[in-house]
Amino acid sequence: VHDSGRHCLVATMSRQDIIDTFDVEGMLHGLAARRLTEIASDQELQELHQRHVEMDEAQGDVHKYGALNWHFHRRINQMSNSRKVVAALKTLAMAMPRDFVVEFPEWVPGSNAEHAGIVDALIKRDGSQGEALMRAHVSRTGVLLAEYLERNGVTLE
Repeated sequence: VHDSGRHCLVATMSRQDIIDTFDVEGMLHGLAARRLTEIASDQELQELHQRHVEMDEAQGDVHKYGALNWHFHRRINQMSNSRKVVAALKTLAMAMPRDFVVEFPEWVPGSNAEHAGIVDALIKRDGSQGEALMRAHVSRTGVLLAEYLERNGVTLE
């Protein structure tokens, strides 16, 4: 934002800004998941299943889980074969830090359970279900992040 002296200042984030960012990102990740069900090979779907198995096994190592989580979502986006969706996601990613799963190990079991449902829908090539689950998964993260910040004394507009 600009102040009256035309200086650039970092804008204050509101609770709704955080939630909206993750909601929009959820829509895009959901679109990628749905597209993937239409075009992915059986081998690619098996790769996603294997990545989920690796995440399941890494739940005790939050750093490893965080890296696997990032690669899992990235791979779904790549498999969607949509340059526009990937470009839009990159733009959103610049607005928020993405490595917070490392900071919130208590989120890992819930996140991994959601991943299991997403992978199951993708393997069944159920695009509607995969899209809905992915959208809810990403959107939930925004709500959790806003709640965490408020609980820890961060004043959001």
